[in-house]
Amino acid sequence: EMFFMTAWSPPIPVIVALSAKFPDVSIHHEYIDEGGGFIGYSDYKGGVQLCDIDLPWESDQAKEMRGNLWGVEEEIEA
Repeated sequence: EMFFMTAWSPPIPVIVALSAKFPDVSIHHEYIDEGGGFIGYSDYKGGVQLCDIDLPWESDQAKEMRGNLWGVEEEIEA
C-alpha cells in the first residue's frame, strides 16, 4: 500500500508505466480531489487500465472513500 499526493489530477501515465514495469502486480488506485471536483478509482495490470470509475461526489461509496483516504468522518448537518 502506498499513499501520495499530486497536484491537479491523478498521475495516470505514471501508474500505467509502473503497471507495465511490474506486469504480475495488480494496481488499485483510488483518487480524490480535495476541492470536491472528482473522486474515483482505477485498476491496472500489465500496463493496461482495466477500469476507471468516477463516483458521484455525494454517493455513499464516495463518502466512504473520503473517510478512508482522509481518515475523517463526514460532517453532520444540523
